[in-house]
Amino acid sequence: YDFSAFFKECSPYFKDVDLAVANLEVTFGGTESGKFSGYPAFNTPDSLADVIKSSGLNFLLTSNNHSYDTGLFGLKRTAQILKQKGIEFIGTRETENEPIYTVKEINGIKIGMANYSYESSPENAINGRKYINGSIISAEANNLVSTFSYTNIDAFYTEAENTINSMKSNGAEFIVFYMHWGNEYKTSANTHQKSIAQKLSNLGVDIIIGSHPHVIQPVEWINSD
Repeated sequence: YDFSAFFKECSPYFKDVDLAVANLEVTFGGTESGKFSGYPAFNTPDSLADVIKSSGLNFLLTSNNHSYDTGLFGLKRTAQILKQKGIEFIGTRETENEPIYTVKEINGIKIGMANYSYESSPENAINGRKYINGSIISAEANNLVSTFSYTNIDAFYTEAENTINSMKSNGAEFIVFYMHWGNEYKTSANTHQKSIAQKLSNLGVDIIIGSHPHVIQPVEWINSD
């Protein structure tokens, strides 16, 4: 499986910047998880990780609605493969002992970064377990994926505030939140995105970068309250 053709035109741009970040919306579940597969449940050959690294991408986001496509095994194995390939990432963890954010020094500036994805149909969740992309995830996986619930957004705001404070205590001078949210194929942000973005700005987030819609939505300047 050779994915290099998909990166040929983009690679020079990735290699020309100080930090190239991308959303990894697949899992490396391995043959242990069955056949390699595309939508709706992604199980991707490990060779993709090699091409990603050689392309110039040097940081990945792993919290999205496909994080659990190959279950707990695939969730953990994805983290393991990225570690083996030397690719940094945030959004999911192999163990609860690992941090949910990172602080990277880029050209003398310490940048705090976190990645969260939306939970789906929280009313269908059982015993507090998260419901992601039509699946109730295992109890062990619950704290291995950084997520938020539209219907319990205050809990996310509390976590976000704690994360931001922890970043700053670890030297972060600039805060970036990567949010997997919104409606697919809509070219404008919905009310949830706008209200959450405003609150994150109020809490001290400097840049919010979104994914999930698969189309470009407008860039907006937000003034904190």
